[in-house]
Amino acid sequence: MIPFVGFYPDEDEHVAGVITDCSMMIPSMKGYKGAPSLVPVADALSAACVGATYVTKLDNTTRLFAGTQTKLFELAGTSWTDVSKVGDYTGSSDSVWRFAQFGDVTITVNGADSTQKSVSSGDFSDLAGAPSATCIDTVGGFVMLGNYNDGTSTPDGIAWSGFKDYSTWTPSVATQAGNVRLLDTSGDVRAVRRLGQYAVAYKKNSMYLGVNNSPPVLWGFTLISSDIGTYSQESVVSIETAHYFISETDIFMYEGSRPTPIGAGIREWFFADLNTTYAYKIRGTYDKSKALIYWYYPSVSSNGELDSCIVFNHKTKKWSRANRMIECCLEYLTSSLTYGGLESEYVTYDQIPTVSYGSPFWTNASFNMAVFDGSHIINTLSGTSLTSSITTGAIGDDAQFTLIDRVQPRFVDDADSATMTNEYRLTDGASYTTDKTAAMTNSRFDVLREARWHKFKFDFTGEVEVNGINYSLSPSGQE
Repeated sequence: MIPFVGFYPDEDEHVAGVITDCSMMIPSMKGYKGAPSLVPVADALSAACVGATYVTKLDNTTRLFAGTQTKLFELAGTSWTDVSKVGDYTGSSDSVWRFAQFGDVTITVNGADSTQKSVSSGDFSDLAGAPSATCIDTVGGFVMLGNYNDGTSTPDGIAWSGFKDYSTWTPSVATQAGNVRLLDTSGDVRAVRRLGQYAVAYKKNSMYLGVNNSPPVLWGFTLISSDIGTYSQESVVSIETAHYFISETDIFMYEGSRPTPIGAGIREWFFADLNTTYAYKIRGTYDKSKALIYWYYPSVSSNGELDSCIVFNHKTKKWSRANRMIECCLEYLTSSLTYGGLESEYVTYDQIPTVSYGSPFWTNASFNMAVFDGSHIINTLSGTSLTSSITTGAIGDDAQFTLIDRVQPRFVDDADSATMTNEYRLTDGASYTTDKTAAMTNSRFDVLREARWHKFKFDFTGEVEVNGINYSLSPSGQE
């Protein structure tokens, strides 16, 4: 068997096991599997979603918020309740709602309106004394705002609240509230993200590490890089112990020492496919149950719409593609199983697991990926895989023609059905010629082709997981 080494479109296609293209696949711990389909969980919002979050309060109860340009909503069952402040919001066509949880208080900013708060329940209202800002996070008992305006626009600034007091913003040694400008590099703050006990501030082409040194020094920010930054708050995906983010030149991981590039094998292809005019719209999120980081981005074929997606498994270090049109993405806490939900989870009684009635299995909730689609509907990525594909690299021999007569994917989970289209070329550097499409029989494909190089595209239907291919290849006698 030739194991799949990963989706690396920048690599030489002659590298054994390289995947040159894929569609609706995610890198699993065992190989590659079909990406899950969307399962709608609530009614549509009244307009496009421009920010959403799932927050957990101190008593472990949760709230889900979503924002449009002019309103904020909270999910109640499958319906959205308007929790906007009186008078709604102005926003702008590029406004993004960004949220942070401070105990039982949800705080959100959009860069155009006053910073908003909702204390435990109910509608949002202005957070008195707080600057407006474009980005937000909480770290070490402080609320941090980046690119803020407290009456004076300070795009290169960071402001933080009093210690364990989200309502205090006047700089003071006593309360530990304060602010600072990041002047070692040019540009505005694009993201502020917690990293353990530290805060990391990102500009487009630089990044700073913030450390709380306690009074009277308060928070100090040290320049980490003067040429590596990120496009937006959503470009940075936190897995708690590290940040993964897209910069102008590569994709990086940062765990507190120095940013490490992780884009080898995909970087050139990705930046050729990214519409850089709208790169600030990139949206990323983390599926912790599967160790997957998703970045949705506008391709060169779009006019700013998020129509494409790359996926990275930070444990296997492998990439894939799972393109779909979305407005927003977030982590979503799936509810525990109920009698009413049995039918959708298990078609027959025989499929219900043999678990005791008192088991936590029935009441356990878990985080999943969720996206708002183009119809403003929130969906979990938890449905059965529908269609997916993988395209291999070149298989053959520089020195001679070869005859191939059988190809067999190494299935971890067999597809419901599949077809294989083979391509071939007779000389190095020539274009490939598309040959025939064959249906899968007994988990294999029969083909008969003489050529110097062969290439195969597998199209799968239904749940599937593969980790390599076997094939029957022999010298043909030609040169």
